[in-house]
Amino acid sequence: MDALGVKRAVFAGYDWGGRAACVAAALWPDRCTGLVSVNGYLIQDIAKAMVPAKPEREVRLWYQYYFQLERGRAGLAGRPARHRQDFMAAMVAKLAVRRRDLRTDG
Repeated sequence: MDALGVKRAVFAGYDWGGRAACVAAALWPDRCTGLVSVNGYLIQDIAKAMVPAKPEREVRLWYQYYFQLERGRAGLAGRPARHRQDFMAAMVAKLAVRRRDLRTDG
């Protein structure tokens, strides 16, 4: 911003860029006139990051573990590129159906 002569701006980002926008807004609020963060991780509480959540909440993050391990890369690499998105959508749908079927609240 300094190089462009911009004193204040709206910070925006998508996914990890959203997190960067949130952090920048927190660090330099005097430079930020607004914030748009889409599908991002926002700002993480580092002190609590390794404290596990309830299993019902942790299961929603299965895809994070899958993609961060060699096992996940290898699992997706064996599928044609055009089918990877369909495969992941089907996995998410199956998980949602199981969760609905297992609910005890009716």
